[in-house]
This record gives sequence, C-alpha cells and structure tokens, in this order.
Amino acid sequence: MSAEQAESRSLWMGDIEEWMDESYIANIFNKTGSVTKVKIIKDKTSGKPLGYGFVEFSSHETAEKVLQLFNGATNPATNT
Repeated sequence: MSAEQAESRSLWMGDIEEWMDESYIANIFNKTGSVTKVKIIKDKTSGKPLGYGFVEFSSHETAEKVLQLFNGATNPATNT
C-alpha cells in the first residue's frame, strides 16, 4: 500500500437515490465519524445525480472504521 493510499480519508458510496443530497448522506455517516465533505457525482449535461459519490472523513482511521462497518451493506433507505 502506498503512503497516499494509507492516508486516504475518502470512501466511495454507491446506490445513492436521486432524492438524497449531501446533507442527508453526511447525517448518515456523522453518527460513526466526523464527515468533512460529501460529493455526489452528477451528470454534466442534466445535473442529475449519477447514483454514486464520495464521503470524506476527518482521518484515515475514521474512514477505515466506517469501511469495515459498512462495506457492502445496503443503504437502509433504498429498496435494493
């Protein structure tokens, strides 16, 4: 693992529903660790969310803890 990977504080998140916004996602993860930024990836033409994004935490350790707890878990707010 490179030094950059060891210090990564961001996690990829999929299955983001169109109605979910950055604030909603930050609230989900703030219960497990300090979220510093949420970015939902959007279509450049339409501006609609593409269903995935990134959540950045205050430290690599927090991101690692959240990854271990939720990796592969279904978002409880989705039907899938």
